[in-house]
Amino acid sequence: WQDVPGVSGLSATVDWRDGVATVDLDSHQLTLYPEKWLKDAVFFDSVSGQLRWQQDLNWQVELSALQLWNDDFTLQLDGHLKHDNGVTDSDITVKLDQVEISRWQHYVPQSILDEDFKEWANPAFVAGKVVDGDIRLTGNIAEFPFDAKPEQGQFEMKLNVEGVQLHYAPDWPDLVDLTGTITGKNNLLNIQSKHGHIAGFNFAEVNTKINRYLKGKPILTTNGLLTGTTQQALGFLQNSPLKQRFSKVAEVITAEGDSDITLALMVPLADTDNAEASGHVSFKHSQLINPEFPQLKLSEIEGALQFNNNGVSAQGITAILLDQAVSINVVPEKTETVIDITGEFATINLNNMWKNSLPDYISGQAAYQARLSVYEKTLGEFEIDVAVESDLKGINVDMPLPLGKNQDQILPFSVAIKHHGDELSYAAKYGKNINAIVVPSTNANWRGEIRLGKGKAILPKSGMVIKGQLDEISIDDWLSWQEKQSVNTDSSALAYIDTISMNIGQLNAYQQQITGIAFTAERAAQDWRISLHSDQVKGNVNWPHKFDSATPIIMDFDHVYLQMPKTDTQVINAAQESSQKTDLWPSINFHTQRLEVDDMKFGEINFLATRHETSWDVDAAILKSASINASIKGQWQQLPTGEQSHFKLSAASDDFRSLLADLGYQQVMEADNVDIKMDLSWPNSPVDFSRSNIVGQLTMDVGKGRMIDVEPGAAGRIFGLLSVATIPRRLALDFTDLFGKGFSFDSINGSFGLSNGTAYTDDLSMKGSSATIDVVGPVNLIEKTYDQTIKITPNVASTLPVAGAAVGGPIGLGVGTAILIFDKLVGELFDKQIVNLISYSYNLTGPWDEPQLNIVNPISN
Repeated sequence: WQDVPGVSGLSATVDWRDGVATVDLDSHQLTLYPEKWLKDAVFFDSVSGQLRWQQDLNWQVELSALQLWNDDFTLQLDGHLKHDNGVTDSDITVKLDQVEISRWQHYVPQSILDEDFKEWANPAFVAGKVVDGDIRLTGNIAEFPFDAKPEQGQFEMKLNVEGVQLHYAPDWPDLVDLTGTITGKNNLLNIQSKHGHIAGFNFAEVNTKINRYLKGKPILTTNGLLTGTTQQALGFLQNSPLKQRFSKVAEVITAEGDSDITLALMVPLADTDNAEASGHVSFKHSQLINPEFPQLKLSEIEGALQFNNNGVSAQGITAILLDQAVSINVVPEKTETVIDITGEFATINLNNMWKNSLPDYISGQAAYQARLSVYEKTLGEFEIDVAVESDLKGINVDMPLPLGKNQDQILPFSVAIKHHGDELSYAAKYGKNINAIVVPSTNANWRGEIRLGKGKAILPKSGMVIKGQLDEISIDDWLSWQEKQSVNTDSSALAYIDTISMNIGQLNAYQQQITGIAFTAERAAQDWRISLHSDQVKGNVNWPHKFDSATPIIMDFDHVYLQMPKTDTQVINAAQESSQKTDLWPSINFHTQRLEVDDMKFGEINFLATRHETSWDVDAAILKSASINASIKGQWQQLPTGEQSHFKLSAASDDFRSLLADLGYQQVMEADNVDIKMDLSWPNSPVDFSRSNIVGQLTMDVGKGRMIDVEPGAAGRIFGLLSVATIPRRLALDFTDLFGKGFSFDSINGSFGLSNGTAYTDDLSMKGSSATIDVVGPVNLIEKTYDQTIKITPNVASTLPVAGAAVGGPIGLGVGTAILIFDKLVGELFDKQIVNLISYSYNLTGPWDEPQLNIVNPISN
């Protein structure tokens, strides 16, 4: 009736006296219908107690031991309400017992609650009981909840709760199985939790306060210490508003060990999106692992990680990474969070974690500094830039220059991974010799630059480029180093390179020194297109992508200037004993307009070789110049019994003097028709030859010509034959009538057997109208010495000076005259000339540059 709620099941005794009504209640199964105050009717199993009501110009209500009981709670009300001169004064005490906390909104008038608090409170108390408690209201109800005018009254409560599940803030994990005390004073509500759980964590003390919860803009604050495991700490991230930022990190990491979380939370209930959280996670013997990279586990973590709405920070966290102790600092900056890791790495540990990740020639232990810059691209979407630096002191790199270093040497090394929009770049720097920047792609269309020597690598718009300049590099050192390695060279990285442009001051390879090199290479569909300019070599090369394919390497040069290899016996033996088997060379199509080796000018060369399964065959090799035509055929075989090179050479010249000049020899002989043939073989590859390992035969057939008296140095290059041109001078004899200014001959014929560094002849003969010269014996090609016998047999009887000189110069001239007279007489009788029966023999010994000629007594044929 009017504002009075309806009721059913009411059983009471009413005593009305002198304007005062006394109602004694003793009702069971009572239903109250407070339509103005509550949405639904309220049922009570029992209602008992006394209510006194007095009304005149003012009114007053007194409650005495008014007890209400149902399945949701048991409570008792005592006190009074007094309305006087428009002011309602209160003094009411409510004792609560076994209250089902989730049902509170069925009994509390929603109209007295602040809208924001009501929105928070309706879902907040999910479960649990108020075991017991008291609520007291005193003062002017019009000033409720008294925070503005505390002198006008008080609203106080103290409730002991257990088993409570409190949904204290949107998206944050609930406090579960909470045991504690809820206290309130006027407009401030305080929930003091003694123990419970949150996201798997245990907590001993969590305090939640709601200021202005009854009136105004309520603000919830929570502070507490949570104890649990590090894995539960990750779970907390995934089940809180922090998940928007950190859940993806938590999803890819598993954890072990213990962690505590100190949490401070502030939530404006009128604007929950502006909630603020802060605190720290304490790690105790913790471990973090990304299953995709298990080797990078961070173990034995000790320290605290601070967090708030702006990010995370830390100072002096210690841990084990890569089996080495590290120190970790985390610093939030304007647009990023910087994680600095300082520690050491050992190559043996890296190889244990990633099998054969580092080759054997890199070893040792060194300090490093790693910086991880974490950017939040969008909410919860992180990008991480990585930079690692080390001075590599303690690391030994057993490689040739410019990459090799010893363990005591300091050589700055850095590698960086950075995001550029949707691209990821990798940059590296190794001392002053190498720096690179690369942007990889899944479709192999990589772009980047590798810079050797001075200058900074610049990211190109497209393609992979190698550029730079080096003062000197030794291919010989690199090949020798490669032979010692246990791993095969992997050329797959070249598949990503599009252009190479290099300048090299000096390149040493195969005993060649190539200087002033400008080298470019462009990738084509089937091969590399190479342009090479240097002091020694100029031309173009087409190099197939598959080195071992049947497609030939095409080389077209303007000129090639080489040095004759000076490989000694020790180097050859080392090559023969090497455990590395030389791969057969590819098919080659070679041409050069000019080939020079040392001072030897060979002219134009055309060369065609084909690779087969077990052999490399020279199909045609032709040399053409103004002084010689030559050809070579042969093969290099790889058989189960070993490697063998076998080649045949045929050379012809009609201007031998010019040929000697082209080959850099002294022009000791001129001849119109020269034919030379060689049949040579040696073990191993075609370039693994020397004077000591060649076996074979050389034959020569020379037509008419003339010997020229020259200095002796060049003569030995024709195996001693031309040393006879120096006999007159060396012996101070008068051979001018025999030789004149040069010994003319009709032919030179002979052969040499080559073996063990020696060229041996037993049939080398020079025939002329004046004399016949025969040469027998060896020439040591290694020591460059003679040990030969030269026999000269004059053919002209009328050469008196020769006869006289043979027995002693001027003194022997008379003897010579007697011999000549006797020769005339005997010639008539016997038809012979006695001079023709006398020969002169010499021993030719000593070095090529200073040979010794010693006469042997004349002998008779």
